[in-house]
Amino acid sequence: MTRSDPWRCQCLALLLLLASCSSGPKLVVVNRSAATLDDVVVSGVGFERPIGALKGSEQRTLEVHPRGESGVRLRFKAAGRTIDSGELGYIENNPSYRVVASVEPSLEVKVESSLGNY
Repeated sequence: MTRSDPWRCQCLALLLLLASCSSGPKLVVVNRSAATLDDVVVSGVGFERPIGALKGSEQRTLEVHPRGESGVRLRFKAAGRTIDSGELGYIENNPSYRVVASVEPSLEVKVESSLGNY
């Protein structure tokens, strides 16, 4: 072990800490239907976030960290069906992105992306 090895380890630990603290884009999941959505999972390139159940008119905001450019996929169970939206919208790992994934009364999923200071 050389004299610079402890310094390198400290620098590496600091870089890892800073990388884990960086903020990512906000993703809002909105249930505009009257049905309860069960087993809701939001995913994209490099992330998958189970968020549990969402009652009618409920919403949940989360921070995600996609790897590169990605769409957003929403999977859930409602009204005796399993819904998989497929990849919709656009997001990348930039805190200026805000994505709203809405489940409509028909259980159709719509995704809107915007770029701004949030």
